[in-house]
Formats: sequence, C-alpha cells, structure tokens
Amino acid sequence: MKLYNEALMVAPFHFPLKQDLAEDDTSYLLALGNRSAVYFELGDEASLLRCVKDIDAILSFNSVASLLWKLRIRKLSALIRLNALNQAQEWLDACYKERMTSPVPADCELKLETVVAEYTKARKATNIEWFNGSVKKSDYVPSAIFNASSNLVNLKFDPEKNSRGVFATTDIKEGDILFSETAFASIVIPDYAKLLCHVCHRLLEGGQFYP
Repeated sequence: MKLYNEALMVAPFHFPLKQDLAEDDTSYLLALGNRSAVYFELGDEASLLRCVKDIDAILSFNSVASLLWKLRIRKLSALIRLNALNQAQEWLDACYKERMTSPVPADCELKLETVVAEYTKARKATNIEWFNGSVKKSDYVPSAIFNASSNLVNLKFDPEKNSRGVFATTDIKEGDILFSETAFASIVIPDYAKLLCHVCHRLLEGGQFYP
C-alpha cells in the first residue's frame, strides 16, 4: 500500500483537477484505480469503503474510458461485500442505464454477470423477494380501514391544514411494509431482464436469462 500511495504522490496532475482532464492527469487517476484494487483485495470494511471512495473520485472525471467498466463493476462488488445492498441496487440501476449508451467490453461482460449473481445471492440471503407479493408477509398486518395499507399507517383528516394525509400509527422501521396490493398487470423492464424471471418475477439464480 505504501508504494501505491507513493505512486499517487509522484503521478503528474494539474491542481485543481478539471472535469475534462489533461493527458498527463490520467496517470494520477490510473494510480488511484490501482490503489482501489488493492483496497478491494484487502477486503476489510475500512478498505472496501476506501475502495469505493477512490472509484467515485475517478468516475467523476471524463477520462480513463478503458477502465470505467472495470471500476463500475469493482464498486458494485465492494458494496455487496459491505452488505450495502440498497446502495448496490442503486449502483446496479445506474450501471444498466450507462450500459444503454456505453457498451460493456467483452472482457467485462462475464465479470458483470458474475457480480450480478453475487448480488442476487446476497439479496436472497436477506430473505427479500422482489415483485412476487410475498415480502415478509408474516410481518404485514393489513389495515382494517385503509385499503391496501398496513396497520402501521392510517388515513386521517388534519384540521390544521384542512386536508387529509397518511400518518404513522407507530414508529416505522427500515424494511417495514406500508402498502401491498396485487398488480393488475406487470412486465420486466429491460434493466432487469437478466435479474428476474419473466413469468413469476422472482430473482434468478446466477442471473441466467429466461425469456
């Protein structure tokens, strides 16, 4: 790690770095990318957080195009290892959107599918099932008076604002289900074509594609 930090110290760059970098400045970002790989391999929480931080710094600039997908995939894998699955989902969504305009290089395609499979496995380990109408059903108690909602919320009239609103009936914790209703119709959007079954919409093992 000492040598990678020294590489950053001697790498040429113009301060402050601009969005469109000079050619010499790419050496600094390449060194930063190499350090992120070392942090990733160390694997402890602090190192993985530093890995994500280094990658975010690189991706904020318009440079090192050949490495962008490697960095995106590395960040996704780091977030999964950190068990930051909500952040991983947001980043995966961003990657799929980027994929529409910036094709994934052939050498990165398999790695991306492998990391997506890791994400699928991690999601299943948390006992969260998407789009199948059965997310923690044992914890869901429907409201007797507010259609399609749980007993954690209620519809009330607010005399001060002279309007109706949805109010919590108790403290709401992260992951609590507030509303649940059977969809009239549903499809799998392109971003999730390799993540979900096109019939039951459950997460697929290993990210295999089934039309």
